Amino acid sequence: LRSRYVAINGIAERYGGGGHKQAAGALVRNRKEMKALLREADVLLEEFKSNNPGVF
Repeated sequence: LRSRYVAINGIAERYGGGGHKQAAGALVRNRKEMKALLREADVLLEEFKSNNPGVF
């Protein structure tokens, strides 16, 4: 996972991975986990955008 502004290492840790705030890795074992990870990332991005309206 890579991100310019949003810290994504927390999501990676929940999926058996880890790393830095803007660059982290995770192990996704199946499509269900992939969809869940992407949903979490979408929520995190929407929260960031609403708290930082001038960034995007």
